[in-house]
Parts: sequence; C-alpha cells; structure tokens
Amino acid sequence: MDSKECEVYVNERDGEVSVRFRGQAKEIVGENGNFEPNTVEELHYNFWEFESPEDMKICSANILADAAQIKSSHLNEAIRSQQQYATFRDNKQPISDAFVPPKRIPVRLKRDECQSVGNINSNSLQIQFQQKKQQNLKFNYQADHNVVQDLVTTFEGVLGKQASKIDMLSYMFKPVARRKLFEEIS
Repeated sequence: MDSKECEVYVNERDGEVSVRFRGQAKEIVGENGNFEPNTVEELHYNFWEFESPEDMKICSANILADAAQIKSSHLNEAIRSQQQYATFRDNKQPISDAFVPPKRIPVRLKRDECQSVGNINSNSLQIQFQQKKQQNLKFNYQADHNVVQDLVTTFEGVLGKQASKIDMLSYMFKPVARRKLFEEIS
C-alpha cells in the first residue's frame, strides 16, 4: 500500500506546523513547545519516546526550520507571480499586496509503510532524528579530523620532523621554533 502515513504540514494562513497521521493531527509543533491539537496540553519527550527533552527539542527545531524554509519559498513564489513591474512607457503601478491562498503544504514525508499508529508516531520521528544526529556526528568527526591534519602539518613544517616520531610530552621547543610556530598559528 503506498498511502501517506505520517507527515508534517504547514498551514499557510496561520503558520501552524502540525504532525499528521492519516490526515488526523497528532501534534502541533511550535517554538514554545509541542502540544496535543484537541486539548492543547503540552506533550513531553516520552510522547514520541525520545531519550531526553533535549532530543525532542532538537527534532522540533529541525521540523520548524524546514517549515520556515517552505514558508519563505512559498511567499517568494507568490510575490513573484503576483507582482507587476512598472515600465517607462506604461504608467502601471506595481501591485504590492500578494494574496497567499489558504492551503496546507506538506513539509516532509515521514514514512510510506503501513504500520500501527503507535509505531508510526513513536518511531518515525525518532528514527529520522537519530539519522540526522548521525549525520551531524559524522560531519563533526570529519571537521575535527581536518583540524588535526592541519595541526600535524604545521608542527611538521615548524619542527622539520615527522609528528608521529616526536614525544610531545617531553619535547621542548627552541626559541626560534616557538616563535615560528606562533607566527604560523596566528
């Protein structure tokens, strides 16, 4: 079955961001927290089975960032399509009030498989959050690796020896090498 299961929607009229399952709102995501749509009670991190409140806040921030990008691009498209420019020969004035139709835009599809409501609600957002977290860790690892490589090349250039052969705990810089290293770093 290829029906949509769990999605995040942006209501263009009021800017509300909601998580929906089979068309039914399960959560309202906002900067001031996550709420149950019918009772407006605040949802805690265990609702989606996150390990900590910080994990839920990071996931909510990702959802809100995607929603903001969608809102921005849609408004830009609406303004471009509605705006008319005045030419030298025409005395037309530019139209500045662009009408944004009140429809919902899906931000991101969460899962296409047919599963139970409990599994979709708890697992799809958590799995997506874990994947995003792994991507960030991989990026941070690569960035740290590049910094270490730069330091090793700097040390090797200043000292004239391979960094792996130097005992850094007992090594004493000569004054000229120390000055050269500080100049290289700054």
